[in-house]
Amino acid sequence: PAAALSFDGVNDIVKAPYSPALELVDGTIELWLKPRSLSRSQTFIAYRSNNGAKTRYLFNLRPYLTAIGFWNGQGYQIIPYNFTANAWQHLAIVDDGTKTQVFVNGNHIGDFTLQFSTFSGPDMNLVLGQDIPLGEFYYGEMDEVRIWNRARCETEIQGQMDCELAGSEDGLVAYYQFNEGEAAGNNAGLTTLPDITGNGHNGTLYHFALNGPGSNWVAPGSVASGVTCSGMVSCEPGAALDFDGDDDRIPTTGTDLNLSGAVTIEAWVKPNEKFDFSTILSNKTGGGENAGFTFAINTFQTSNGKLLFETQSAEVISEASVSWGEWQHVAVTYDGTVAKMYINGVDVGTTPASNVNLNVSPNPTIIGDFFDYVFSNGKFDGQMDELRVWSRALCGAELQAYMNCELNGTEDGLLAYYQFNEGFAGANNAGVTMLPDVTGNGNDGTLNDFALDGPTSNWIAPGAVETGVTCEPFVDDIPPTLDCAGLNTTLGTEEGECFRTVDFAAEELIPAFDDNCMVASFKVRYRLNNEGETPGDWSGWTELNLEDPQYTLEELAPGRYQIRWRVTDGVGLTDACSRYLTIADQENPTVECQPVTIDFNGENAIALDPANFIATSDDNCGIVLSYTDPTYVTCDQLGEVITVTVTVEDEAGNPASCIAELTIDGLPCGWMTWDDHVDCPGSSADYDVPSETFTVTSADCSHTPYSPTIEEYAYVKTTLCGNGELIAHVDNLDGLGKAWAGIVM
Repeated sequence: PAAALSFDGVNDIVKAPYSPALELVDGTIELWLKPRSLSRSQTFIAYRSNNGAKTRYLFNLRPYLTAIGFWNGQGYQIIPYNFTANAWQHLAIVDDGTKTQVFVNGNHIGDFTLQFSTFSGPDMNLVLGQDIPLGEFYYGEMDEVRIWNRARCETEIQGQMDCELAGSEDGLVAYYQFNEGEAAGNNAGLTTLPDITGNGHNGTLYHFALNGPGSNWVAPGSVASGVTCSGMVSCEPGAALDFDGDDDRIPTTGTDLNLSGAVTIEAWVKPNEKFDFSTILSNKTGGGENAGFTFAINTFQTSNGKLLFETQSAEVISEASVSWGEWQHVAVTYDGTVAKMYINGVDVGTTPASNVNLNVSPNPTIIGDFFDYVFSNGKFDGQMDELRVWSRALCGAELQAYMNCELNGTEDGLLAYYQFNEGFAGANNAGVTMLPDVTGNGNDGTLNDFALDGPTSNWIAPGAVETGVTCEPFVDDIPPTLDCAGLNTTLGTEEGECFRTVDFAAEELIPAFDDNCMVASFKVRYRLNNEGETPGDWSGWTELNLEDPQYTLEELAPGRYQIRWRVTDGVGLTDACSRYLTIADQENPTVECQPVTIDFNGENAIALDPANFIATSDDNCGIVLSYTDPTYVTCDQLGEVITVTVTVEDEAGNPASCIAELTIDGLPCGWMTWDDHVDCPGSSADYDVPSETFTVTSADCSHTPYSPTIEEYAYVKTTLCGNGELIAHVDNLDGLGKAWAGIVM
């Protein structure tokens, strides 16, 4: 049977009548040609009017097969290319709406800037083999002409050019297999070229001899008749990579991934459930004592699906598990002290957070497997996308900002970055075995043991992140926050002391703090700030531990203290708050009373002195006030014994009281004594009213003898009220004749 059609280059053509479906806007024209070389151009396909006035598209081979030309009724362009005479070659012409691409044998050779024109009408025809109505007849053989109303991609062209189609493929408008008649036989009656799609765009052969080896149905064609296409053909570029969990792994080059110190490893994964480790990235030989690291989904003997970050003789495990069969973002960060694990940008907790011993391993780093795992199969089973390794610990906000987009590869601290945008989804990607490091740092990976054909163990789509979706660089413009609510408080002094040592953590007086990314420092200072007084000087700032902040102030005296807290994030943004801590003396003083006797000596009333009644008193901060109740007694109470309440107070106003007996004695009301008046040393007056005997001594104070104006004296002046008798008895006067004594009324 015939499998192609031979054109004589003189007048052989095939025409299909007008159809709007053939008036391509965006579309693809495919065919196999086996041309002979001529000194003129050869038109192999055109859609134009019979008079040549309107052309939607026309393609020809230039003289001596040195180029392909394109005329769209408005302009003409060529793409140089040396076609091979007398050999089958596949051409695909694709108008994608912006340009017209040309592929030869599945390889892109160039683009026309021209596109299919908009000429249309019932006088238009599809013509194979002629620049109708002009010459430029095609000389050679033709096979497998396909006209599509959509732009086909390179992988579709490559995947289906060597086989026959069913005719029902999406977008296929007309399809001619050329499998008619007998090769080089008498085919005089076979003048129809059927459209296999069933759309009715059958062609009619004109001027063919249809008998003999030329200008006739011939064989073999370009494609063996009956050979159909198998396997998936995809236009979609690869956007992720499927690992079979059996032997797929990707060793990397370079030394950037010999990690130590701060690090972040993040990736999108769609894991299949397995009873073993499903390793994302590792340079470690299995076994806890070995140097290096392993970031994996931990299913070894547990199947709990928790994240694992294993280092030398140390490991941390997430408190939450991944979801099987779903895309999710996973990450581990380590800042040199604490490790954190995230699922979909949320910190899921780690146990224990600080159990990391990250030492450099001499092994290369492997994507999807341990470097070597002797116990079982630790290979990743599932799909992976957007694997990134950083030399710093990213914060949660930064992970969230970057996880749903592609990076440019130059971000600060990015050591290695794998986008997995290689090959074509599910297609035959046998030659696409490199996974490039987009950073340019040279940590490229080489695919080992991947099938690279079909939907598994191959490049796939879609991935977790849409290809080409980028994001702005992360800028932390959100300041941290401090929660100082409820931290104003009053604490008493310590028992028996006039101070309080305050442990702020124990008293729950340290404010909570948070930041969208990372808190860099947490500080506190204080000063005395009593109401109504000038504040004291600030203390210096004290830096607190971020993980376990502790703050103690020793022996604070009573007063109101202003505590100033300040938190700063990694880019210098701050938040601050002040709260007041009052140290109050809440301890009462102690006091004990003693009995007191008071003597009247002519007074009408005597004020009571609290000190006379207090036997002992004490206070942790000192007594500043004391008073009695009553505050005084009168001569009318002579002879009584009464109770007196004595009260003492400290500076804080805390009181204490005791009861004392007061005996009231002395002279009755009406008697009053004046103080002695003794003007000269050596003089004295000693008297006791009840005894009615006065002894007065006056001495000369070394004045000039016999100078009466400067003689010194002593006297007693007493006012007596009532009936009585005054007797003056002078025993001796020694005054050199100048002394006298007596009663002056």
